[in-house]
Amino acid sequence: MKLRAALIRLLFIVIVATQAVARRPLEDVKPRLGPPTNLLGPASRWAKPGSEWSMDTTAGTATGVAGEKITELEAEKGVKLKGHWLSVKMTTEGNAPKAGLLFSGVHDQRGDVLRLVYDATTGKLSDGHGKDITSLPESNGGGVEFVLNFTAEKLTIHSGGTQQAELDVRFSEAMATPSLFVERGKVTFKEFLLSGEPLADEPADVAASVPANKNSPAAAGAPLKIKNVLGVDFSPEKMTTLKSGWNDYFGVHYETAPGPWKMVRQFDGPGFAPPHQPRHPADLKQFTGPFTGNPVDCALSDFRDWKRKDARGLDENLAQLVRDDRSAIFIAPWTAAFTTATQDEVWALMKAAYGGNVGAEGRLYFQWGDDINSRHLGATLKSTSTAPRGGGHPSRADNALADADAYAEKYFAPAVEAVRRASDEIFHDARRIPILSGSCALTGKGEYRSWFTGMLEHEITGASAPTLKGQRVIQLVDYLTVNYPFTGTENEAPLQELWDHYGAQVKGLWVTEEFGTSGRGPGDILADAARFLTWAARNQLDAQHTRLLFDITRRPQGPNEVFDVFRAIGENFHDGALSVGVEDKDNKRIHRIRCGDGKMLVVVSMIPGHRAAHSAPFSEISLEVGEAQAAKPWVARIIQLGKPINKRKPPFDKAPDTLPVNKEGTHLVLNLTEDHTAPWAVLIEVP
Repeated sequence: MKLRAALIRLLFIVIVATQAVARRPLEDVKPRLGPPTNLLGPASRWAKPGSEWSMDTTAGTATGVAGEKITELEAEKGVKLKGHWLSVKMTTEGNAPKAGLLFSGVHDQRGDVLRLVYDATTGKLSDGHGKDITSLPESNGGGVEFVLNFTAEKLTIHSGGTQQAELDVRFSEAMATPSLFVERGKVTFKEFLLSGEPLADEPADVAASVPANKNSPAAAGAPLKIKNVLGVDFSPEKMTTLKSGWNDYFGVHYETAPGPWKMVRQFDGPGFAPPHQPRHPADLKQFTGPFTGNPVDCALSDFRDWKRKDARGLDENLAQLVRDDRSAIFIAPWTAAFTTATQDEVWALMKAAYGGNVGAEGRLYFQWGDDINSRHLGATLKSTSTAPRGGGHPSRADNALADADAYAEKYFAPAVEAVRRASDEIFHDARRIPILSGSCALTGKGEYRSWFTGMLEHEITGASAPTLKGQRVIQLVDYLTVNYPFTGTENEAPLQELWDHYGAQVKGLWVTEEFGTSGRGPGDILADAARFLTWAARNQLDAQHTRLLFDITRRPQGPNEVFDVFRAIGENFHDGALSVGVEDKDNKRIHRIRCGDGKMLVVVSMIPGHRAAHSAPFSEISLEVGEAQAAKPWVARIIQLGKPINKRKPPFDKAPDTLPVNKEGTHLVLNLTEDHTAPWAVLIEVP
């Protein structure tokens, strides 16, 4: 068994080296792999085998015999598959044996759990949906053996020394859980080996080259002496093209000043609400409410942030949005349980906004509640809140099931009924004015998403909205809205879960709040932006399907590095096709973002759960861009400050940290002079 493990390890190294030479011919240093892990050995744990399974951990084998149902053996703990090779050997016995593997945490192109099925009668490997992937050659000892290579977005299958197939995959979890199953006959898995982690090659003078203080910069701006190269491939085939531009996907909160972004939430202030006392402005209109039959006064100038003396009314803000060709989301200011009088007010606002302004359509959106799983919207007939704000806290009785019902029945449904009536009267189309769900607070948490999805599945009783009786909430929604899907998460799984479940039923899924914390810096916001773009690219979503609005804390005094960086990137990336790529190296996540032919962004962040101290710093960044691109006059600048802002450094757009750009064939080489604390980024552009 030791000899076999050594041979397999050698096979891994040869295959990895061969693939690296074929695909990255200019990389000088190839990683050495540690020993493979025998997933069927004594160190691994599997769900207790039933009568259909027998295991020999010493030999590293597992035998399953199909009964009346599929016989499945599931690992008790996950393993890291991304960036690894998995060697599999199966021998079959009995009548028409059929068996395979599935990997919870890895999804195929259809979005289902990755499943590989081998049918001994045909010699075919299929995807579990009845589609053949490839034919596998029989091994000399009977059965089949193959090697799976899991990259960031692809799975390649090798057998008989050649690549047999390539599949698109995505990882919803960092640690995937493998399972073995037997559908027909008797099958023995005689080998289930996972390649080891790369081993860093340290130079002989490493001790002398590392400063005593690891946080101190290298002397006189010289490159770091540790040879640790970050290879980044910007070749078009390594990138996924997005359907919209940077400034279409991203927006901000509370901003009225000119900027490159195309959407703003709570345009001109967070406290958007009608006045507490009746007023009689020049644009006042009087309607007859269809729900009560009573007069209803409405003026767009009365809807503003009344906590600010310099705030403008919705009439002025809508005119500004039209001039700037931007759109805005306003959180609906009603928070108490709806009455028919409230429905009249909503109906009148829609009539005044959409019926009286040609530019409102496509630019004006109303969101029916913010952080609805913590605000108890519709649970009471009285409320002192005019701007729903805050996070979800179960300890304060938030996320209660009763509140989900109250929101759906007494708040959301009657609001939709009023909007649809106005839309039908204005456009002769009840669905023309879009409906945005209230946002789910802290969507990255599973228990909060469960509350949200439960609310979306609620069936309206019709007590407060009789015309909608029998419809589920999700059937009334055009755009789902969520807040903070990346908080406390390792990947984009919360967004993917919602999109997989509801994407076919709605027009889009919008993130109406993210970032927010004042202790985070420019590197953090770019890391969040990169994660979002990677998710949008994977699902081929344009900016109408999905967008993200950053809540960037603005300092009243002193530098505003985060906002300055976000604005500067938006101004740099204002045109040109946008494409992205992502991969994990060591314990870092590397995002590649390209805009047109003259701008590139490399974003380096830590993989959640990993520590910076466990990896050597990068001393050099080598970018594969192609010969024509390498010939251009590139400049590079560091964007860091991922931790609390260092006040001694000036804002990004005044004095950025620049790096010399050297050219080596089709590569651009950047020598680093400092061990930057993740997350950080480097912008490479042609002036």
